[in-house]
Amino acid sequence: MANSDPFLDEFGVTDELTAMKDALESALRVRRGLQVYRNAITEKDKKKFLEDKNKFVEDWKALIRQEAQQYVCPSYLLLFLQSILHFMGGSGVLTVIKDKQHCDAIERIAGTLSNRWGSILHGDPGHLRFGISQKAFNLYLKYLWRLRKITKEPPHCPIDEIVLRIGGLAGSWTKSDNREQYMDWIDWLRMRAQRKNLTLSVWEYTEWWAEYQKRKKSTAEP
Repeated sequence: MANSDPFLDEFGVTDELTAMKDALESALRVRRGLQVYRNAITEKDKKKFLEDKNKFVEDWKALIRQEAQQYVCPSYLLLFLQSILHFMGGSGVLTVIKDKQHCDAIERIAGTLSNRWGSILHGDPGHLRFGISQKAFNLYLKYLWRLRKITKEPPHCPIDEIVLRIGGLAGSWTKSDNREQYMDWIDWLRMRAQRKNLTLSVWEYTEWWAEYQKRKKSTAEP
């Protein structure tokens, strides 16, 4: 990843700030009429609504950064810790983030934002769906990985329409609202990756980018 990364270049991601910006914008983009926010009713309501939306986004950023700390380990510290493990007779491999830990993080972000900002979020009651939360968090971690801001691959990949299609999976990530369905998808995609002797993150990066390029080419053709 020392050379230019076409994935990062395509979406203008150059650092942590642009990684966060694109991750949230991608998660918040309205698809097939499925909204993240409820509709403002009156002009007075609209003004307060817009103010709260900005506060909500800033809150979301803070929660993602907070949860991401457990994935961040500077390379020099990683080497130091691995050397200690090796000296003590260990495998020299640091404990990875488990599926449960990762899902808990996604769920905490969604739950906290739903409790604080349910009044502006779509649904009855208003809440941030698990599928939206995972897209933002997983894409943010994917960007940090490609930027070499984290030394280990993310445990999961972003689930979106493209990766579901690649995996031959039915369902809508924007409508998904429980970790069980999400983990069913992750388990299936991980199996697909293992068939090619790849980790989930590497498999998704390669396959997603190839499919994205095909779609982009087909829409550009007259």
